[in-house]
Amino acid sequence: SPDLPDNDGFYHIKLAWLMRTEGLRPAFPWLPLSILNQREFYDHHFLFHVALMPFTFGDLRVGAKWAAVIFSSFAFLAIWFLFHRQRVPHAWLWALALLGISDAFLYRMSITRAQSLSLAFIAIGLAWLLEGKYKHLAILSFVYVWFYDAFPLMIVLAVLHLIAVALIERRFEYKPLLYVAGGILLGMLVNPYFPENIIFSY
Repeated sequence: SPDLPDNDGFYHIKLAWLMRTEGLRPAFPWLPLSILNQREFYDHHFLFHVALMPFTFGDLRVGAKWAAVIFSSFAFLAIWFLFHRQRVPHAWLWALALLGISDAFLYRMSITRAQSLSLAFIAIGLAWLLEGKYKHLAILSFVYVWFYDAFPLMIVLAVLHLIAVALIERRFEYKPLLYVAGGILLGMLVNPYFPENIIFSY
């Protein structure tokens, strides 16, 4: 197809082009009656748009398609990394098995949106959570805030880990949750869109 499979891809690749040509915080007057109005605008995909900038040279539609392919490949690679680090037998095969989950999943992986790289964040975060690399987890949580507004999923992950350890090992492992929460809090306060990002998240 000469076009993109969804509408949002056009927005993301064009905003990335604007950021490359006009600066990282271009004026955004196009949605005056929404929460993304010019006075309160917050780019809740900021680092995703930065990641898209190398794909804005030439035809934007072609660049967006390449970005979707490469970013979803990173998601599959991150799942393999998680399985490999946990010594799951045939980790590469289980990572490829993601192709059989559902057509809805494949659709999400095929569009120029942040979900594919967001999955990579979650997979790497889970790997570091299970390995006790809490400082890595804090940095990842900080970056996730700047990347996409699905960052609360990292807190959910840490809470589920806390519950699982409490039930199985009979101990209260709260450190991961503190590191994740600290990284997220810092990412919200040290932010190019502060305080608009707080208002948007609320």
